[in-house]
Amino acid sequence: MPISKDDVSYGYRYLLGKLPENNDRTAGQFLLLAWALIVFSFSTGAWAQSASTVQTNAALQSTSISGLAVGTTIVRSGFYAAGDGGAATYTLSASNCTGPDNGAKVQPSSGTGCWMLQPSTITDIRIWGAQNNNSTDIGQYVQKAYDANVGCIFIPAGIWLWSSAVTMSAQTPCFRGAGWNEAVSAGSLSSTNMLGTWIHRSSTSFTPATISGLAGQGGTPSFSYIAFYDDQPAIGTGPWTPNAYPYFFVLNNNGRVDFDNIMFYNTTHCISVFNSARGHITNIYGQPQGTCLSFDHMHDISTLKDIQFWPFWSGASVVAAFDQTVDPIVYARSDSPFIDDIFTLSYHSALAFTQSNEGTTTGAQIGSVSADATLYGIWIKPDATGVQLQIANLRGSGQAFPGTGSQPGSGTYRDSGTSTQVSIGNIDCFYAGGSCISVLGSGSLQFGNGVLWNYNNDNNGSAAINAGASGFISGANPPSIANVTHPAPVIPTTSAGGIYELRGVRQYWTPGVVGSGESGTVTYSSRVGTFWYDGSQVTITFYINGTTSSGLSGSLFINGLPFTDNELPDQHAFCTISSMAGITLSPSFNILSGVVASGLNQILLVQSGSGQATIPAPTTIVTGGSGSFVLGGSCTFASGQ
Repeated sequence: MPISKDDVSYGYRYLLGKLPENNDRTAGQFLLLAWALIVFSFSTGAWAQSASTVQTNAALQSTSISGLAVGTTIVRSGFYAAGDGGAATYTLSASNCTGPDNGAKVQPSSGTGCWMLQPSTITDIRIWGAQNNNSTDIGQYVQKAYDANVGCIFIPAGIWLWSSAVTMSAQTPCFRGAGWNEAVSAGSLSSTNMLGTWIHRSSTSFTPATISGLAGQGGTPSFSYIAFYDDQPAIGTGPWTPNAYPYFFVLNNNGRVDFDNIMFYNTTHCISVFNSARGHITNIYGQPQGTCLSFDHMHDISTLKDIQFWPFWSGASVVAAFDQTVDPIVYARSDSPFIDDIFTLSYHSALAFTQSNEGTTTGAQIGSVSADATLYGIWIKPDATGVQLQIANLRGSGQAFPGTGSQPGSGTYRDSGTSTQVSIGNIDCFYAGGSCISVLGSGSLQFGNGVLWNYNNDNNGSAAINAGASGFISGANPPSIANVTHPAPVIPTTSAGGIYELRGVRQYWTPGVVGSGESGTVTYSSRVGTFWYDGSQVTITFYINGTTSSGLSGSLFINGLPFTDNELPDQHAFCTISSMAGITLSPSFNILSGVVASGLNQILLVQSGSGQATIPAPTTIVTGGSGSFVLGGSCTFASGQ
């Protein structure tokens, strides 16, 4: 008897007891229809779509597939045990597994077929048997998951030991963690307080992940929301150095490969990017103990954004001393990179630019860089030729860390390269041990606005803005220069330096007065000075109100000028006195000129007429006794440029 669609419907309803009472078929016909339905279901695989459940991967392997139709589904509740995170749903295929991995492909122990993982948006790495016990190698399971090519792989919270090398060269990887917490100190590395997904490396003998030869893929980061940490030596009181780990990730000859929301907690070396353009590395945090991010042979654009390198792991002085020798981000050949929102604390530089056999960095567009307790905010190394940078905002603070004062020789911008071309919109410099801005090679710097505050803390006469013999520095607007504890010039007061085109360089300084025959001390109630450079000459102003304890005598000097330079020749200054009280002068002294003496940060006020070039000139001030005095005026002299 032919079976129609209506017969099938009737058969199902008969088996379910849902046929109406007033039907025109006999009981025998219904039994025949029910039997036909059973045959029909097996022949079409209709019953094969209902899933059964096994508890473990071993149980899945031992499940008999004899008589099961292709397309039969089965649920595995766990890998080692139900609920261990290895749950997955599988579908039976017609042929045996090609490359069974017990995760995406599980080979039955008998019969012909393969349990194939049903695709999902993201697949848990535990379906291959990975365990977050900080002792079982996750590397082997990362390799299996990558080779399976089943989409994004989820690495859940826990501490995972990575102890084998993984290679990725077939498709763009996608591994995602459960995030991480930052409040973990060097002495508290444990599963109790290390929340989220943490990858642990303990061996220096291998590169964990090599990614090469990929065309690239946009939209989904290759690695995201994962923290990485290395075993490092114990922190004591003596000199400390990290273990010599290689880069964790090595990218060679790829298209776009992205990293996002990664913590490199105390990783020695993090990501090496070689000829792998168009990638995005964003939201990177940590306290790397070596160069963390390295770029070279980059023939197309790349993006680096939102970087914070800070003492997440340890603020110990011995660790900080080592970190202050580290350049965490280094660019060699890189064409038109986009760089923004970079922050470092306690490093040698925030961004370093060097040279390789392929060239150097050109066309870089840099948004904001903030370097705290860092020797140099931007450092162009001596081996670099032709570096080209456009920087919107650069802020640097060279203070010591930990402790007080400044790091010796620190400055916000240091260019030691050749034929460089750099422009900076806004530059702020604080607590520099040396010069805030240095162009020591044959480079060119143009900057718009500057706040150069408290430089020359090494007290060696470092100018705020310093160009070497072949350097060029141009400033569009007058920089604000103030609070200089140790007086030093705005630019070197010597004709042997580079070329400056600075529009109105002004700073404040603290003047003093002294007599060559001084016998008492001076107490100041107020004193203020300004120092103005217009590109060809210097004008100083001073106002001093003080009291002597037992009088001053001899020649009259205004000291504390913000420069000392042994190459500055003796020269005359034109001086005027706007206010004076409590000072007795010899009758012929009218204070119309001064002498700027080589190697000193002071001006000798001299009488007009004969004897102007005499140092010291015969002048008497505050003859005998004690009392208060006022002295105010200005002097103008050549800059020496």
